[in-house]
Amino acid sequence: MKHWFSWVIGLGLVGMIVMTLLLSGQNAALRAELQDRDRAIAALAAEGGLRAGDTVEALRLFDADGETRWLSFDGGEPATLLLLVSAGCRACDITLPLWDAMLREDDAGVRVVAVDAGARQPAELGSYSDLYPTWAAREQEVGWLREIPLTPSAVVIGPGGRVLEAWYGARAASRTGEIRAVLDAAVHEAGG
Repeated sequence: MKHWFSWVIGLGLVGMIVMTLLLSGQNAALRAELQDRDRAIAALAAEGGLRAGDTVEALRLFDADGETRWLSFDGGEPATLLLLVSAGCRACDITLPLWDAMLREDDAGVRVVAVDAGARQPAELGSYSDLYPTWAAREQEVGWLREIPLTPSAVVIGPGGRVLEAWYGARAASRTGEIRAVLDAAVHEAGG
């Protein structure tokens, strides 16, 4: 009887070791895939996209009621965190709560606006957070938004429309500390 029980325990241990090795291999493969994606996103952003130091012009957007909203960056405007999102974007669904946690309701000196990249009519416009409005651009008015290669993306824009920093795709979710630091520096620079 003892002999049989020892065999069962031994086989169980061998099975656990085999499963651990298989899972370890899958873990390594997933890490490699994520690193490849991260490199691909970085390469895509390097090819195009907005870069720190670029200057952007005011955008004519619309809200859920169809009202025109101007996103301008004149000297008197605060630093702007533009969050480019899209309905049905799984990475956006994961990223938005992280961005919301990063933002404070009392973020004086910072304007936060989500822009729905997929909406072209007010009825298509989603609401992504209670902390900031969500607007969209009509097809003919997309302008420099076309230069943002992925959703979700975060772009910090300072006075005069100068891009302070931009993060694209899933990398934007993991960079909340960097985003916060750039926003705080922009507010400090503006004297807020």
